[in-house]
Amino acid sequence: MVLTRARSMEKNLHVAGPSGPPPPKQTPIEKQVQTLAENIQELTRQNQILMEKFICQEANIEREVVSPKDGEESRKEHKDETKGESHKPHARTIATETTVKWGDELREVKVQMGEIQDAVKSKNTKNLDCPVHKTDSPFTGDMVSYPLPSKFRTPQLESFDGSKDPLDHLESFKTMMCLQGVPDEIMCRAFPTTLKGPA
Repeated sequence: MVLTRARSMEKNLHVAGPSGPPPPKQTPIEKQVQTLAENIQELTRQNQILMEKFICQEANIEREVVSPKDGEESRKEHKDETKGESHKPHARTIATETTVKWGDELREVKVQMGEIQDAVKSKNTKNLDCPVHKTDSPFTGDMVSYPLPSKFRTPQLESFDGSKDPLDHLESFKTMMCLQGVPDEIMCRAFPTTLKGPA
């Protein structure tokens, strides 16, 4: 019975060939996915190797800091301590000090950048505000800054929409303003309020 199974398996191997059935043809997307999977595996392997090296280096640094390699160095440190001289700072202390130093410098740079940005924004805002205010009004600065009389009221005229004679509207406006004794600067500023639409 065992012989029969072995022979049937042998026949299947010969029929299928020594390497088994031919692999199905892959589509381009399947090839890309397979390539990406292989790349990910390789990167993972390289990452693990780098992590192991990093851990080994950290352990070596700790060993050097905790116990010097030869006794002569420890004797020198002991002599330095007894003489009152400062001994070498530890690697971690140096790293911490440089990290703090760089952090402080980075904060200072950020503060300076913020100040510069604020200055630029305020300068640009001022420069932009002036043209905007100038374009809002078609009048000169003298006309715009001319003070309104305390009893001034805008004339109650029918708004001019361009369908009637513009000279009639202008004459009516001038008459109403002259009755109030308004100067020309105020007349110029008040006239656009009597216009309507594209007029």
